[in-house]
Amino acid sequence: MRILEADRICLLPPEAEQDCNCVVLDDNGGVIDIGRRFPLQKKYAGAEYERHSGAILPGLVNAHCHLELSAYGSGPRPQAGTPFTVWVEQLMAERARCKFSEEHLLAAATEMARRQYDDGVVLIGDITNALPPSHWLEGESAVPEVVNMLEIIAPMAAAVDAAEKRIAALPETCHVTAHAPYSVAPELLVALKKRCRRNGQLFSIHTSERKTNWNFSPGTAEFFAIFWKNVMPGMVLLRVAAVSLLPCSISLH
Repeated sequence: MRILEADRICLLPPEAEQDCNCVVLDDNGGVIDIGRRFPLQKKYAGAEYERHSGAILPGLVNAHCHLELSAYGSGPRPQAGTPFTVWVEQLMAERARCKFSEEHLLAAATEMARRQYDDGVVLIGDITNALPPSHWLEGESAVPEVVNMLEIIAPMAAAVDAAEKRIAALPETCHVTAHAPYSVAPELLVALKKRCRRNGQLFSIHTSERKTNWNFSPGTAEFFAIFWKNVMPGMVLLRVAAVSLLPCSISLH
């Protein structure tokens, strides 16, 4: 049994975090209790104690960045009362309108990576619509490590066919993963997991999300259903994903 203490315990609503700076793990690594250090040490006498600088996150957290969107910093922001999918469509329209060059996109992404590094980030998982050139950060010393995984959204049959053809053309060294159970057809989800396992690669997927995200499927929440009908059929979205960590933080991914 272990008691882990950190600067932040990201297991609770923000207003409750002030009363908790430790978690208690059983012999299988599961969290069985939370609270302050000394009461927990009294309650679990004999438990090993560890102090870490950083944050403890719950399992299945898919923390990632969208460096490709750095060039659209002045674009539309989500507004209170506006459906999320409306904002997504606005952003997609903005990207189509701007038609930024690859050089412009990479320059903005590099600058954002520098800012992340200055803020203490040491590892970035970047989600984009296409894999960036492998050399895009060569010569940059003051940037985090970037781990790329090509992420796919393909819920419908036409999108699955397109995704399978795209994946078949990629080298096995290219990390390919799924967006979420609600946005990738089951047979493709299984195939992607097997591919990652075969190649010894990370498999990143959104699983623990808000109810509105799980409603992102036909016949459920009205605005998601409309978005699905108008935007998603035949769509295959290839993105890059992984993890973003603070120094010495504990992240279960």
